[in-house]
Amino acid sequence: MKPAAWNYYSSGSDDEISLRENSNAYARVWLIPRVLVDVSRIDFSTTILGHPSSAPFYMTATALGRLGHPDGELALTRAAGNHGVIHMLPSLSSCSLDEMTGARCEGQTQFLQLYVNRDRETTRRMIKQAEEKGCKALFITADAPPVAKRVRSKHRRSSGSVKITGRPPLERQCKDYRKAAARAAVQRLQEGHTLCQSTRSQCWGQK
Repeated sequence: MKPAAWNYYSSGSDDEISLRENSNAYARVWLIPRVLVDVSRIDFSTTILGHPSSAPFYMTATALGRLGHPDGELALTRAAGNHGVIHMLPSLSSCSLDEMTGARCEGQTQFLQLYVNRDRETTRRMIKQAEEKGCKALFITADAPPVAKRVRSKHRRSSGSVKITGRPPLERQCKDYRKAAARAAVQRLQEGHTLCQSTRSQCWGQK
């Protein structure tokens, strides 16, 4: 992996206080082993929003998968499908929505992470396309009102080296991370709520 790509994946915004606290918080979580119970058959399977999953978690949306692997999000979709885990597709992907939904295996559940675009019609098209492609739920990003300053990440140069094929999900209305993230501002969430009323898919807000 190129250093610029690693900087993007491993860094946080500004002084990375939240990033460090996330790691510290996980370090404070202890798994308490259960004793004197039958462990010959272990089943982690559950349902998430009514959809079956082999584990009590899902693979969340991450941008620009091809920074880490030439197959990008397609590799993540296949991996999630092979293990029966739900995959949330990112709006800021390096593959098109057609490619990502086309890579899923039979019966695989996919969600879609959505930035609310300033152009409502663009978002309507995105929602309609996701519904037609079988995405079971929409997750509207709610925690990016300003554009974060990523001091350690050389994201602009690294993202420019990613080869994007097919039709990008937002039809090139969001040409880079900063523009797309800015359009996820809080004042757009009400518009997102209105737009989601036009779809049969479940709609959720996420941080």
